[in-house]
Amino acid sequence: MTHGPARLRAVVHHAPSCRVLRPRSPVALTVRSPLARHGEGRLAGSRAALVLFGAWCRVAAVSPHSVVHLPLEGLDLVLARSDTGLRPSAWKGIRAALSPGRPATLRSPAPRPSPGDDGALAVTEHAATLFLLGPPRALFQLGDAVTDATADVPHLRDVRRYGEAFLLGLADLDMDVLVRDERYRRRH
Repeated sequence: MTHGPARLRAVVHHAPSCRVLRPRSPVALTVRSPLARHGEGRLAGSRAALVLFGAWCRVAAVSPHSVVHLPLEGLDLVLARSDTGLRPSAWKGIRAALSPGRPATLRSPAPRPSPGDDGALAVTEHAATLFLLGPPRALFQLGDAVTDATADVPHLRDVRRYGEAFLLGLADLDMDVLVRDERYRRRH
């Protein structure tokens, strides 16, 4: 199951070298076991939050001059195309120089099939931020994989029983996607 284009409520900030897009409301995701430090990690959140994350990945894929910044529990997450020229070591300065920002509504592109491989995502951690940088096709594939992983959530017994279930291992990134759904958790 894929989700169509999403309307994203954002705040657009301008920095000297790029435009930074942030969600107006926090995305309820958690990055556990940072990838850059341990070689593996886990992205956890509700089904809705993961679908939203997939939409933000697709926005980053089509925005050659924009950086998507998702403030999350634990580490922050930055998604950007590799051709933006963003250097993770410059992020702290960029974040400090951001304009106050203006509200905007963005429309994420719909998932689309992507035959072939256009390259992999580079994963780096710097200044308490996890960076996922790569070519547009790799960002689309990440967004689509996470979004598609949520399709079977209502039918999974573990989610109904325990409130969370492992759904997908992203082998290229060694990252697990974990869906939490508190409304299904049985009360003991």
